[in-house]
Amino acid sequence: MSDTERKKQIPPDTNKYKPEYAEQAHSLALLGITSKAELAKVFRVHVTTIYNWMKTHPDFEDAIISGGTLADAKVAKQAYANAIGYEATKEVIRKTPNGENEVIEITVPILPDQKAAEYWLNKRQRQLWGGAQDQLPEQDESGKAQSVLGRIAKLVGERKTKPKDEASTDEGK
Repeated sequence: MSDTERKKQIPPDTNKYKPEYAEQAHSLALLGITSKAELAKVFRVHVTTIYNWMKTHPDFEDAIISGGTLADAKVAKQAYANAIGYEATKEVIRKTPNGENEVIEITVPILPDQKAAEYWLNKRQRQLWGGAQDQLPEQDESGKAQSVLGRIAKLVGERKTKPKDEASTDEGK
């Protein structure tokens, strides 16, 4: 097949490809735009052009994959780590015996995040964990879980601050 015959087979808008399209495709994929039809609309080309760009420009195809499926996988991996807890390294500065500063790495535990675990289980096993949020401790303004006793103490405190006749009407209900 000659070059002219091959050029006739490739739609003319395939030549509109620009190197910056790879970065744009990556950003679009991070936003969830990964279907070839959606990409074609954004780039204002025919769907076959997107397929051709993916074949002829590996960086374009890689950008779509890394912004879509691979990005989702990284987020899922981190969400899982947050749900179960993990260890992280941290650099700290300490004084040596001779008075100089020294940077050392220490390992610190990152405790499991209850909300991350709840979210993970609700998404992956909705039939088993879908109602779990109703059974978990309430959250206060700072985001810390309140214990059941803490909630009871709060309710008792509210009752003590009510006027007597209002509290007695509540008890009669």
